[in-house]
Amino acid sequence: MLGGSGVRMVLRIARRVAGHVAAWTDQNELRQQSAASGTDASGPNASDFFVSQVRAEIPKVDGPIFWVVIPTMDRAATVADTIRTCLAQEDVNLRIVVSDNASIDNTAEVVKSFADSRLSYINPGHRLGMSEHWEYALTHVGDGYVTVLGDDDGLLPGAVSAARQMIAKYDTQAFSWRKVEYCWPDHIAPSFRNWLQIPLGTDIRRMKSLDVVGSVVEFRDSYTKLPCIYNSFISIDLIRSYQAKNGGIFFGGSNPDIFSAFAIASEVEEFVFCQRPLSINGAGSKSNGTLQTVGDKDDGLAKSFWADTKFTFEPGIPQAPVVEFCIIDSFMKVQKVAECFSPDLVDKKLLIQSAVGGTFGGHIPASRRADRLESLREYARTEGLLELFEETCDRYARINIEPGLPKPGYYEPDIVVFDASSMGVDNVYSASLRVAEILNLKAVQEALFRRLTETRRPELAIALFARSNGSPLRLHLGCGAAHFSGYVNVDNVDFPQSERVIMTVVPDVVCDIARIDLPENSVKEIRLHHVFEHLSRAVALASLIKWQGWLEIGGELRIETPDFEASARDFLNANSVQEKLRAIRHLEGDQVGGWAYHVGQWFPERFDHTMRKLGFGEVYTRQEASAHTPPLRNVIAIGRKTAFRLRSEQFEAGCELLRDFMVADGEISAWEAWKNQLSTILDEADVFPAPNILSSEA
Repeated sequence: MLGGSGVRMVLRIARRVAGHVAAWTDQNELRQQSAASGTDASGPNASDFFVSQVRAEIPKVDGPIFWVVIPTMDRAATVADTIRTCLAQEDVNLRIVVSDNASIDNTAEVVKSFADSRLSYINPGHRLGMSEHWEYALTHVGDGYVTVLGDDDGLLPGAVSAARQMIAKYDTQAFSWRKVEYCWPDHIAPSFRNWLQIPLGTDIRRMKSLDVVGSVVEFRDSYTKLPCIYNSFISIDLIRSYQAKNGGIFFGGSNPDIFSAFAIASEVEEFVFCQRPLSINGAGSKSNGTLQTVGDKDDGLAKSFWADTKFTFEPGIPQAPVVEFCIIDSFMKVQKVAECFSPDLVDKKLLIQSAVGGTFGGHIPASRRADRLESLREYARTEGLLELFEETCDRYARINIEPGLPKPGYYEPDIVVFDASSMGVDNVYSASLRVAEILNLKAVQEALFRRLTETRRPELAIALFARSNGSPLRLHLGCGAAHFSGYVNVDNVDFPQSERVIMTVVPDVVCDIARIDLPENSVKEIRLHHVFEHLSRAVALASLIKWQGWLEIGGELRIETPDFEASARDFLNANSVQEKLRAIRHLEGDQVGGWAYHVGQWFPERFDHTMRKLGFGEVYTRQEASAHTPPLRNVIAIGRKTAFRLRSEQFEAGCELLRDFMVADGEISAWEAWKNQLSTILDEADVFPAPNILSSEA
């Protein structure tokens, strides 16, 4: 389906970035327009149905069978994770049908490797067009509700149970939702890889089908706002009703997902739309929407989409991979069968403006752009709109549109974007787990979540708190190979796995620990083991100031470093040069990479003096020896926050501590430089002294 995985996010971002076409408004306006088409569904918001599951307050719900159909073709590498997201659903009345379109890879073996009676495998025995294949799969679905899930997509934990409850509560035959967007690590466009966008809305709204159809064919809204089977549970009765009008066929066009949206809308006066996502729209290297929009036009899979199906576009619509053409083709086909929509609803001027905007924006390569524009020119000429087409092209050609997707961060009012790699995500199943944690955090701790969105790096703050799964946040920074239970283990992205020749790194969150920003008084504990000595004095002091601020009253900071004082004593008492060099190596670091140099030397008295100066009311230190023979000497410092300190007070205290490093009054200029470094770091500037002795910024 051209409108499937990949294409929606590319075109939506293109329109958002361009922002010069009246047909496409910003997110707030779209929400207002959709609201005008529906009425609030009474009762709790969507998150309540998921929170209840998290708290184990609602038992399993009996009721109709819910069917998840997974059409697949030669995607054994991704369909396994899609299946895992379905089998994770705790619903005894769920049936999962994997329909294998005559794959030549090991798809059958992958499906059969799962031992779950809810899962079944079917195969037509020969290759079908996409719509024909989906129609075949429908013949294996019984009474109840059905959705179609792409073979690189996934359900979120608890999705089926939540959908079942909401369908029962609002007594609807068509229940739709907004999707999470995820790009797999093998996405064709490198800048898209492991990109994750999570909508945060929770509204549940009854929508008038005719009103939403009008906004879609006027290109003011996405077709996914309709009851599309790709993001909806649909009563089988509605599908059978449409089949009865259309010669026994439900998917009556070349783009089955888009076609289903209009077909179901023609069967119901209203449907229920949930802003809280229940599934993930994945986009990988073999996703049809991705191939049709940003892939090689001569790719075999992309060409087979059009060649394998019996369906063609309606007369006057160029047979081209332009989603706006797919929308009006599906609309016109359904309109002929159902006769409930007026053909005059289509705004051809806005179609051209929308399609041109999508062509110039996003990540569409030059070869694809030329073909798309030629098909749009043909359509404009046929409709007598060539002048409008040329004017729109000229306008976009003058706009410098930066390709790509929104960068990680929080976007008002209800979107958060991540580099999913930072949370250890590399497939749709692991993405589903992290997304569930984030949505649960927002639902259960709304006030905290709002504070997290106001930090300098909200996506990192949200990821860290989400990984704590509702427990008080305990951070293990610079975890390396040590993964501590009960802590969110974080490792520094500046120290890549390829350079860690002596350890395997297993963090919960991967990020630059120096750039984390968290709300005041929000963290229970912070600990670092043999990390702090890698920080320069300005970075170390700035980090202590920030950590003291993050800690709640009574919270603890625990740091372990080599003990300079005890190691120096070992050096002086050594009986051989080898023993002396061993003590020095412990203080200098192993130096296997630029990150592996120690640049700060710490000992009990320095920790006590520094931490008390920076607002830790209680400080404890102890010296320890390793199990080596002879032992290596370390110092452990524990600081407990007993009172709140203003950042300005902390900065002045930090400057006084830096002054202690002057060897003479003549070093005032050095002190000024150190103070400037401290100020720069605390102000979260993009450039600051890095804890890497080989860095050009060090």
